[in-house]
Amino acid sequence: MIQRALDRKFAHFLASQPVIYMAAGTATRVWVSALFGTPGFAHATSPTTVRVRADLDPVDPFSAATQGGAAAVGMLVLEPMPRSRIRINASRIARNTASRSS
Repeated sequence: MIQRALDRKFAHFLASQPVIYMAAGTATRVWVSALFGTPGFAHATSPTTVRVRADLDPVDPFSAATQGGAAAVGMLVLEPMPRSRIRINASRIARNTASRSS
C-alpha cells in the first residue's frame, strides 16, 4: 500500500521501534546506517514529518551524506515478528547540529 502520509497505525508502529535504517546519498553512492534508541526516538510529528533523535558518528559516511541536507533520504523500519515493515521516502532532511548536554 502506498500512502502520501503516515496514518495513526504507521505512526504508532514507527514510535514503538528501537532501531531504524536510514539511507542517503548521491546518484552514484548511497550510505545506510542503523540508528538505535529507546522506542519513541523516531516518531511522527505530523502525518508528513518524522523526527529522529539519534546521535550520528561524525566518521560514519551516512553522517557526512546528510550534512547540509541530503537530496533524497529513505527510512526502513522492520519488525521481524510478525513481519511488519514500513518504508518512508523523503525529499529532504533537516539536521539539528546543536550539541546536546547530558
